[in-house]
Amino acid sequence: MFTPSLTAVPNATPLLHPASSKRTYLTQLILTGILLGSFLSGCAAHKQQAQPEDQATEPSLNDTATAGTTTAATQAESAAIEPKPKPASFSQEELLELLSAEFAGQRQQFERARDGYLAAAERTGNPQIAARAAQVSQYMGSYPQAIQAARIWLAAEPDNPEVHWQLAQLYMSQRLFLNALEHLSVLQDLTGDSHYELLASTASLGAESDRKKLLDALSQRLVTTPNNPSLWTAAGILEQSLGNNTSALNHYNQALTLAPDSLPAAVFKARMLASGADKRAALTWVDQVLVQHPDHKGMEVLRARLLLNTDQTEAARQAFDDLHQSYPGDHTILLSLGLIEFELELNQDSYNHLLSLLETGAHQPQALYYLGQLSERLGKPDQALSYYAQVEDSREFMPAHLNAAALLAEQQGIQSAVDYLTALRQSHPDKHNELMVLEASLLTDYGHFQDALDRYTRLIDDNPNDAKVIYYRALVAERMNNLPLMEQDLERVIELQPDNADALNALGYTLVDRLHRIEDALPLLKRALVLRPNSPAIIDSLGWAYFKLGDYQQAEPLLQRAFTIVADHEIAAHYGELLWVTGAQQQAREVWRAGLQDHANSAIIRATLQRLKVEMDAE
Repeated sequence: MFTPSLTAVPNATPLLHPASSKRTYLTQLILTGILLGSFLSGCAAHKQQAQPEDQATEPSLNDTATAGTTTAATQAESAAIEPKPKPASFSQEELLELLSAEFAGQRQQFERARDGYLAAAERTGNPQIAARAAQVSQYMGSYPQAIQAARIWLAAEPDNPEVHWQLAQLYMSQRLFLNALEHLSVLQDLTGDSHYELLASTASLGAESDRKKLLDALSQRLVTTPNNPSLWTAAGILEQSLGNNTSALNHYNQALTLAPDSLPAAVFKARMLASGADKRAALTWVDQVLVQHPDHKGMEVLRARLLLNTDQTEAARQAFDDLHQSYPGDHTILLSLGLIEFELELNQDSYNHLLSLLETGAHQPQALYYLGQLSERLGKPDQALSYYAQVEDSREFMPAHLNAAALLAEQQGIQSAVDYLTALRQSHPDKHNELMVLEASLLTDYGHFQDALDRYTRLIDDNPNDAKVIYYRALVAERMNNLPLMEQDLERVIELQPDNADALNALGYTLVDRLHRIEDALPLLKRALVLRPNSPAIIDSLGWAYFKLGDYQQAEPLLQRAFTIVADHEIAAHYGELLWVTGAQQQAREVWRAGLQDHANSAIIRATLQRLKVEMDAE
């Protein structure tokens, strides 16, 4: 059976690439089995290549790891495409030209090699030279020349499935999906093999207009070829990419009706279900797929993650442990196992697995970051600091070094933490601003408000339109009781980001609670609530504004709703006061008690009780 290579699919690794490979050009040619001697002697080596097993997606504790359409290539094996060996004879001039092109390639004169082979292919029409010209052109990323060479090859061997597959790949790489479809159709006629899923997977990442055109073309083929499960699956992939999940599911089901053991249809259906809201339905389907394909690694990994997403954390841990035993060399599975154990507070098991991962050199930032957290849990702050300090560029960089600075501040004082972050800024100038924000945040936490304000001001001087930093400075200004600066900064944030609900709420609440300008605050708080209708903080702010206006009828449902969402001590202070002044004094006490459970030393509740002269233990 003819099984194609995937080397020309976008995002796939090309057979050859001068910019990324450290091998010599000649060595690469030897490894591909396509040497000049193959053309001269008519002997071409054929080498099978196995497609790597499905790899688990990089996990995090909240990673669903199931969304999106992925290429069907992970389900296939691939073979290196080479021209069929045929005896060839060349004139002395042609032979010299071919040798010149070959030696140019060995000297990494790639353009000369490409042009030489292409010129020879155009003159001779020889399919082997044309195939060689196509390969060298593709190697260089010269896709128009690769297509030109492949078409010369096609003219010489119109019934050769390899040239149709090569052209299909090249057209896919150029997003000429309808052209690719034509060659895949011929390939099916010649070999009986369908590869429409790969075409649809590639197209699903392209422009919406291209996806719709390809879907229309596939739908037309389904009218005349309704019994092809590959066509139904491909149409389902495109429907899913367009957000038509019901149609996609119907297409996958039709493919499975025609071919119950169709792995591509089963896998794409599983991934689509897993990306939806009903994770348990997805899990049920994945279990069914694994009955037919018990050794499918991708489905095993998906099942483990679905267990995690359905809060079956212990079962997920066992599933990942089983996967680790089956695939001990898969570092992503090992990371997943360590993170689940971290979540379950199986601290020593998690530590051991993440330490093993660290020793492999894979997923270093994640391993170091969580080893640091585990060391803190295990009461080893110095070891934790060592792990955090090693985290380099990654999404874990900032939280790791913030944790390190916090440890230093706790153990050695705030100046030690500031010195640490200052040194880090010097060694990572590309992260200067982010680290300065961390430094200012830590100074704020330790009550060094003026130092924090000075750092934010320096950042704003360098970038006066950085809304995030301006917002942070406003919060510090409020802590310093510098309300004019706070108001100025929040107004600037809203000017830069009119839909910034946090800034709208912060300014609105300050106008109500600190500046007593309630009429100015109302439109800001109403806008914030439209932007974030379920935010308890915003609901509370608007309710408090109505309370301050004496409009208890509008205030009560808002404050009650905010308190129902979260029994925060500040919300409890406001809601309790409204209940008290409207006569529901016992209920007010219950609300305040709930707020004190949330925050036992709540200054706002204590101040409210003192102002209202309330004794909490009074009946």
